[in-house]
Amino acid sequence: MLERIIHRMALLRSEGRIHAKNDSWSLAWNRYGLYLTEAPVTSPKDPLRALDPDRKGKAVMWTWSHELFPSQAVRYPILSNVFPRANIKTTDTANQVRSKLEDAFDKHMDFLRSKGAEAITISPNWLPSVREWLDGVSRAYPDSVEWYKSYIAPAEFVPRTMKPIKAQGKDFEILVQASNFRVYSQYESHGGGDDSYSGFGSKSPAAARKLYVLLQKNPSALAQVTMNQFSTFLRNNKIPYDYLSSWH
Repeated sequence: MLERIIHRMALLRSEGRIHAKNDSWSLAWNRYGLYLTEAPVTSPKDPLRALDPDRKGKAVMWTWSHELFPSQAVRYPILSNVFPRANIKTTDTANQVRSKLEDAFDKHMDFLRSKGAEAITISPNWLPSVREWLDGVSRAYPDSVEWYKSYIAPAEFVPRTMKPIKAQGKDFEILVQASNFRVYSQYESHGGGDDSYSGFGSKSPAAARKLYVLLQKNPSALAQVTMNQFSTFLRNNKIPYDYLSSWH
């Protein structure tokens, strides 16, 4: 079932995320790439600390960037075929997930080189660009998946149990995620359907996590807070925020 869901999401060019059963990693995908995040190491006795001393108190993100792909026409067909071949399971380790994706990528690329552009299930009007790409694939494409490793703040790793919280203020509603929050309010209409909005957003994942935990403990914390008072509420609770603006 999991593999079918991943395949369908990739075909829809959507974005999504799956988690390890024990919350040791999460794998996210969107139009820009794949992001495998490993949970922070907090215990000094964790064997991962010995293998990677720089990881103390941090989460690790492995990124497979779509910059490898020369055109949008090729990105999604490849992903939609790599995911099912990888057969990722929620009981896998992070190393196994990376290895499975690398192997699946290699096998699919071998398949494309041997079968040609028609092997990709895509719209016919994309075929010319895919054929052109395949002609130079041996020169332009890397031999295997290249993961880019980076250390990130612990709050950027979101366990599967931390579902978004929808909180109700006195005259506004906000969706607070474990690593991000933002809320807008319309403040001026400029005619012709152009409206400008202002709002507030988390300054960092740690700031979002602080509001998230506050609302976990007290779901009605914003019940008597108006939009105009929201920034004061954040300051009083020592939650760093940014001012936001947007046009629609």
